[in-house]
Amino acid sequence: SVTGSWAVTGEMRSYRKRSGLFNPLPVSRPVNQGGWGALEVALRYSQLDLTEGTVDGGEMDVFSLGVNWWLTRRAQFTVDYRDISLDRGGIEGDSSGLSARLLLMLD
Repeated sequence: SVTGSWAVTGEMRSYRKRSGLFNPLPVSRPVNQGGWGALEVALRYSQLDLTEGTVDGGEMDVFSLGVNWWLTRRAQFTVDYRDISLDRGGIEGDSSGLSARLLLMLD
């Protein structure tokens, strides 16, 4: 998979070398302090081979486009669109979906 994101409002994520993870997006002007939060656009492409030995699960490609609104450093509202293609045993199928979620991170 390949993932990329861009913080439209200019914030930058820091990277934790030890764990290999990015920190949450820092929010310069959180909504609980009178600001608008931070806005981020994300793209992702994933390819998955679900066939192994006697199991023929097929091959799947997933393209995702998401918009993340970070209200604070620990609260995020996301809208995500996915387009999914599956080729299994010569039968091809496509689906797409739109999802929304509210994420609250606890320490």
